[in-house]
Amino acid sequence: MVVGGAALVWQGAPSEGILLVCRGGATPPGEMHRRRQPFKTPVSRYPFLRRSWSFIILFLPRAALATGGLFSEEPLPDTVKTSTPAIEAAPSAPLEDPSFAPRITWAVRLGASVAVDTSFDRRGEQIFELGLSGALELHADLTDDISAHVLPRFAQVTAVDREGGDRAALYMDVPEAYLTLSRGILRLRAGTLVHAWGSANIFTPSDILNPVDLRRSIAMSRDGSRIPVLGVEATLALSPLVLRAVVQPFFTSSRFYLAGWDSGFAPLVLQQGAMLPDLDGVLGRATADRVGDELLVIDRPNERPDHLTLGLRATVSLGDLDLSTTFVWGYEPLPRLAIDPDFSVVGGAVLDAVAQKRPIDLFDPTIGAALGRLQDKLGKQVPLIEGSYPRRTVFGIDASWALDPVILIADATYTLSRTHYTQSFAPIGLPAIDAVVGVEYVDGETFQAVLELFSLVTLNVPASVRLAILEPRGTGLAAERTVFTPGAAAAVRYTILEGELSFEALLAGSFTRNDLVFAPQIKWRASDAHSFRLGGVLIEGKPDGYGGAYTQNDQLIVGYEWTP
Repeated sequence: MVVGGAALVWQGAPSEGILLVCRGGATPPGEMHRRRQPFKTPVSRYPFLRRSWSFIILFLPRAALATGGLFSEEPLPDTVKTSTPAIEAAPSAPLEDPSFAPRITWAVRLGASVAVDTSFDRRGEQIFELGLSGALELHADLTDDISAHVLPRFAQVTAVDREGGDRAALYMDVPEAYLTLSRGILRLRAGTLVHAWGSANIFTPSDILNPVDLRRSIAMSRDGSRIPVLGVEATLALSPLVLRAVVQPFFTSSRFYLAGWDSGFAPLVLQQGAMLPDLDGVLGRATADRVGDELLVIDRPNERPDHLTLGLRATVSLGDLDLSTTFVWGYEPLPRLAIDPDFSVVGGAVLDAVAQKRPIDLFDPTIGAALGRLQDKLGKQVPLIEGSYPRRTVFGIDASWALDPVILIADATYTLSRTHYTQSFAPIGLPAIDAVVGVEYVDGETFQAVLELFSLVTLNVPASVRLAILEPRGTGLAAERTVFTPGAAAAVRYTILEGELSFEALLAGSFTRNDLVFAPQIKWRASDAHSFRLGGVLIEGKPDGYGGAYTQNDQLIVGYEWTP
């Protein structure tokens, strides 16, 4: 995973009628929280959080944990060029507003990044990664009522492991792109959309409308991990009440790596004593990376409107207090997977034989015993593979209260059934509550800080099982119980020398499992065009938890950025 590096940013517009627009400057603390513009899409209130890290998703069973590496995705620059073309005479019908001139704003970014591991102690561990990226952001106000926005991106990462083998991946998926129609109290957005719901900044239980791209680094921006989804959003502003409705007519799955990358699912699966098939040897590395997360999903929702996702949200503003409720009826972000252990043994032997171009050893007692049990199961028509995306229903409530110079936030959701895994790697659906309370402090552009306390609450856990990752290894307990996984996350940014030197850090951890993720960064802006970065990522935890599975992903990052 690469989290820092060099970025070459081009900004511009057609040469005719160029207008330089500079956004930014110091903002009073109370104004940082104002999301009450009825048609403003909620985003993080702090730019440094938009370009920081989405660690908390790693602690969520619904979001699975860390994944494949990629450099961080910085937001596009706040300084862009704008083009206002002249209106030429034409035989077409006259414009409704002759004084209106189309306005086009765009920015281009090219980036490069490098990361090096701090230790080379595991066989097959990736110790060096190089990433290249690019993005184009284009916004056009076509008329007084209609605008268009598009944000295509690409990213390519190459990793080298300890033994000298290399692995590469190109990420160039459907871009965020939509048309906006605003008429009075109504605004409609249609296209491939990205949503950001909820009051919290780091741990965001209400922000679940978009699937996530978990092939990318745990140390990338959360904005970059959301997958745009085809849909329509309607916003109705009835001050002080704002109503939002989102319809996504077709199912879109999250993306993740099974194995091959340091942050794939393999470390977690092996930690529970289960096995994953060796797809690399049969399909090749490139094909396994591209389709491996889809091969085991044998019951995928069809691309039909009856498999839609629906989101509803209502927000009421009472002075400095915003109260919101959320309802989402959609799908879990990751598939519910179960592979019969005997089928895994026999299937793995076949795949190994194909990959190594050798006969299957049918006299192996382990394979023979598994094959015998497998024959009995087939005779009884016992399912051997389960791979599906279950429906999920989520109810949420959140609030933000501006008490200058701080903002208090609270966000909580209740999920009727969410897939967890037992320590024998069997899926189980259980009700769950995610909750977060926090405080935010802003002192202009000099100091910004966010502290959030969260808890994952899993209800009605049967006495016969223990949950993977969330509980210590062992046998079942005597009675049905509730499992609490509390934790905290904090993000800080401090600048000196009139913003030329900045210190940023994010710290996240769970109290009961002792998982810890720490990512500091120092940035020196040597001039308006040149800046240097020094940062790192540290992951620790118990051997049977998340931190123990991914502790080999500690890295150091040195970067350079040029902004002409």
